[in-house]
Amino acid sequence: MKSPLHILHLEDDSDDAALIASTLKSGGISTATTCVQTRADFVAALEQGGIDLILSDFSLPAFDGLSEAERQVYEALPGRGAATIDQIAVGSGLVPARVLGPLAMLEVAGLAERHEGRWRIVRARAGRAGATARLV
Repeated sequence: MKSPLHILHLEDDSDDAALIASTLKSGGISTATTCVQTRADFVAALEQGGIDLILSDFSLPAFDGLSEAERQVYEALPGRGAATIDQIAVGSGLVPARVLGPLAMLEVAGLAERHEGRWRIVRARAGRAGATARLV
């Protein structure tokens, strides 16, 4: 038997969370899902590790704006190219273990992405009207 897919589901609507769980189950996908609604719970779950997949609601009022750590990490991302966790930690003044949560939040917000083990800023692309992220 395959081990379950460990999912971290960021969702503020219990009906939507139930729909996702039902859809995955009916598709024969074995999951172990942690569903969270708050920024603090999301970051705590990320810091525990063991997550295979993150599912996130598109719009969550509690996730408008950036926390201080997220701002520090965002500002530590290079303008060109990509950086490792250790490089971002040095630039942000945070220890590497404290960089992961903010990076995940930036990724969920569409502001950063991981590529080949390195992180970079997501640039707005032409043709993606309305999909630009906000820095508040």
